Amino acid sequence: MYPTPPFVTPTGAPMATEPTRQDDIPAPILQGVAPPPFAGREAEVATLGRTLAAARQVVVHGEAGIGKSALVDHLLELVQAEEERVAQIVFSFHGAPSPAILAAQIEGYLARARTAPSELAEAAWGGRDALERLPELGAMLRDPAHRNLIVVLHNGEVVADGASPYCDAERQAVRDFLAQLAGAPLRLVVTARDALTPLVADRVARFALAGVSGDGRAELLHAYCAYIESLPALEGNAGGRQQLLTLLGGHPLATRMAAFCLGHLDLAAVVDGMKARLAALRDSQAPLPSAVVAAALGLALDTLPESRRAVLTLLGVLRGAFWERSLIGLVEGEEFPATVVPDRSRETLEAAIRHAGELGLVHPDRDRPFVLYPQAAAHDTLAALWPVIHEGDLLRALEVYTARYWSSAADALRTQGLPDQERIPHILAFCGVEEANLRHALTLAEANVLWEEARPLLFILLNVWARSHRDHDAARLRRHWLDLLSHGDGRPRHRDNPKAMDLWRFLWGHEANWLLTQGEAERAERIHLRVAEEEEGRDEPDDQVLAGIYFRIAATYEERKVWDRAQAWQEKALRIRTRLTDPHGMAACHEHLGLIEMGRSNHAAAVAQFDEAIALRERAEDVRGASDVYLQLARAQHKLGHLDTARDALMKALEGYEMRQEKPLIAATYQQLAAVHAARGAVHEAIEAAKRSLAIRNQLGDMEGMAANQGQIARLAEQQGDAGAAVEAAIQSFALLSRIASPRTPLAAGELRRLRAALGPERFDGEWRRLANDTAMPAWLAS
Repeated sequence: MYPTPPFVTPTGAPMATEPTRQDDIPAPILQGVAPPPFAGREAEVATLGRTLAAARQVVVHGEAGIGKSALVDHLLELVQAEEERVAQIVFSFHGAPSPAILAAQIEGYLARARTAPSELAEAAWGGRDALERLPELGAMLRDPAHRNLIVVLHNGEVVADGASPYCDAERQAVRDFLAQLAGAPLRLVVTARDALTPLVADRVARFALAGVSGDGRAELLHAYCAYIESLPALEGNAGGRQQLLTLLGGHPLATRMAAFCLGHLDLAAVVDGMKARLAALRDSQAPLPSAVVAAALGLALDTLPESRRAVLTLLGVLRGAFWERSLIGLVEGEEFPATVVPDRSRETLEAAIRHAGELGLVHPDRDRPFVLYPQAAAHDTLAALWPVIHEGDLLRALEVYTARYWSSAADALRTQGLPDQERIPHILAFCGVEEANLRHALTLAEANVLWEEARPLLFILLNVWARSHRDHDAARLRRHWLDLLSHGDGRPRHRDNPKAMDLWRFLWGHEANWLLTQGEAERAERIHLRVAEEEEGRDEPDDQVLAGIYFRIAATYEERKVWDRAQAWQEKALRIRTRLTDPHGMAACHEHLGLIEMGRSNHAAAVAQFDEAIALRERAEDVRGASDVYLQLARAQHKLGHLDTARDALMKALEGYEMRQEKPLIAATYQQLAAVHAARGAVHEAIEAAKRSLAIRNQLGDMEGMAANQGQIARLAEQQGDAGAAVEAAIQSFALLSRIASPRTPLAAGELRRLRAALGPERFDGEWRRLANDTAMPAWLAS
């Protein structure tokens, strides 16, 4: 309805940067600081292109690291350059992301299509489980209008593998989706380690990819050596070069790691090292996905300092990366243990840990503990992980690994904010937490009835999925665990097990919180009352638990604006917490009692409650909590007209947030400070505060927040009499909201119309022409 003005180009989010690593960690091996070169595959690209053009649907299969994804990505670049109006949907099953994400990608594509299916606009559609919607989306893609669409699905073997973290319902949804694509006019490419006969129909063409052949092998090695700056090692010794090329067999990933080795070892040493490791693998007869990759990585990691090599090996075991796990036993040429096989079973992980300990690969360095990333949180995690690994308690190690790294992830979320939901997996990957590993660890916890170990894993997945709007995934996981812990009527199965009861309360609390976000406060209240009744009926009720339940019941009434009931429950929680001398809990109760008084418009009473909460927070040295209450206090003082006091409260909030570098909250505080300055008549100070908030949100990529700042600047500039600045900021606000399809876009459009009426069409239109270089004004605004 409201096309974005063509000349508006708001500053976008900053480019993601790689975490700083120690200089001797080979970044191209671990994650890659830049896309690796593509070489030696020209013939395969041409053949795959012809196969796809003729068959329209193809499975590209080959062993791990052979270059399947790189080949397909290179073909897509060529197709994109040669064809007009080609669209792509690219999704990878690596790490077992929910098929709901694939469904969302397809829905986004269909919504932008010229003839968007009418079902997508129906309210009932969005309320259905994404696993139900996925096959129907496949049927929609059968329309001839989607002939120019290319769907690429990487790592298909993950969803086909019965031992992967995917549940049966997820696997079936993907199978049904692929079945719907049979005979569809679009083009489909699936990459996998095998031909996927059980998953993909026989009529789909198969394209087997082997190592680079002929002269392409030398071209590939030369390209990687140039990439890793190890070309000098290839000079001379033609016989050694040929031996290395033969050993590598044209395998791209192995060649990449050999190129790294050539930066630290001479050519003869690399050849000898590869030979020794391949011989050890043959003798061990271990069933590896790729022996040449295991050998090359073993040689590559052997060039690292001992403690860091141990860390990489250990993390490889815990995270299930086959080439890192394959390394165990190969660093010094020992035989690979036959008990270690490339899967994610508990037995495999335990055997790998045990063997790593026998080889001395996992041992503490008292003077310099394990370091992978220099960040303090990661350092502390690895230091904490060592003792439980040494004791052989793998499940406890997984719990420490995920829980400690989650604290690092939480810190990143707190300081960087989450303006873009797509940043969540990147932040978690940076912190070493993989969804597939978390789901696998939960499976282990369930199989071994480890309620305490399950809680931090559930906490991570449920909260991350909630932030990613993966509500159906969260609901399925929550329901599964509640079924383990509850009878049919919701009552607990394990009343005498404190750990099980703690998890039972946590899951029902999470369910209630989710219902509250959906506007179902009454259902949320019923859940909390059931949990409260269960606790009150115990021989020795836990007062701390009861206070928390009463606090949450009060929140359900706050949501419904039933202030008297909210106050009664909150005071009930406060009495218990006062008796227990719980300063954090008491402060939270006083803060919410203040919010209740704000809801009643009793701002003086709210100030008294907020003052009490601040005093408690500061006595407990809770800087973050005190800053949050100062924000609420400023709102109340502003409502009372105490503008100087409101300004002082905001400055106190800023002091705490800046001390902790909580950028999203710093930006919010500056926005509120701008409003207080404006009310005081200090328009210049108000604009400066709004611009500071805008600058921070620009760093975070928070487009919704940037739009709010631009709208505030527009009104302030209008108040100051600066028509040009007002028009420009109002347009920027509208453009930002349009870009993210915000429900607030119509409000921004209305503000533009209001501003045009306030300034007069002649003045407004003149500013438009100046900013737009005479680009025509949209009809909806001109009218």
